[in-house]
Amino acid sequence: MENKVGYSRRNMLVPVPEFKDLQEFNKSLLTECDEDMQREHYSKGVLITTLFEQDRKAMKALPRAEYEIYRIEKVKSDKYGKVNFENRKYSASPEHAQRELFVKANAFTVWILDEQYHVVQWHNRLYGNQKESMKWEPYLVLMGNRPNAIKYTGFFQQLPQTLQDYLSGCDYEQKKAVLKMLKKMVADSELETAVNAFNFCIQNGIRDLDSIWASYYSMAFANTPVPDIAVKDEIPHLSYEVDNSIYDSLLGRGCPDA
Repeated sequence: MENKVGYSRRNMLVPVPEFKDLQEFNKSLLTECDEDMQREHYSKGVLITTLFEQDRKAMKALPRAEYEIYRIEKVKSDKYGKVNFENRKYSASPEHAQRELFVKANAFTVWILDEQYHVVQWHNRLYGNQKESMKWEPYLVLMGNRPNAIKYTGFFQQLPQTLQDYLSGCDYEQKKAVLKMLKKMVADSELETAVNAFNFCIQNGIRDLDSIWASYYSMAFANTPVPDIAVKDEIPHLSYEVDNSIYDSLLGRGCPDA
């Protein structure tokens, strides 16, 4: 077993791989391991996959119910409604600021629970250089309730400078509209995408919300496949021939004298 672990580490994890999604990486690694079994065993002269199938037949069936593996810790949120878990910050919500909460974590996900163990918020678990995960939606809802007071909230100071500057130049109704749009943006993507859309438009002298939303949508959903339009069979197929001679005759006349 130890030799197999060493073989896998040397051949599949060197150099140290880089990835953004641990679960997706595990899936690709499993596929690579399955493909690696399509070779003869170094001493038995039989395909490793054949030996593995023989082992599987001798195994007992796995339990039908999935065994949940996690750890749970009691924490206290700060004045911004964030909790600290393994020296990394995870946001809960403004209404859960400075309260005792619970963190439930497995290898991939962190859940923040209230005193009754109801889920308040969840995050992808942070690894490596990642230090903070922020879900902005509940904070934007709070700021949207009192747009003129957002400058005096700690949450406003944590927004990227681009958004702070833009909101500072808006009146009451404009602030409400901006915060409502931001709430929609962060519900579908990361705040970074919204900031990129604002930056792009502002740098090009564009400040209206419709244009900013169009820019954001093109960034967030650029790779979304567009399905073909289904056409009914009874629609006739028409042929159309282009006749450019009309334009040729116009070009031949030349431009009138100014």
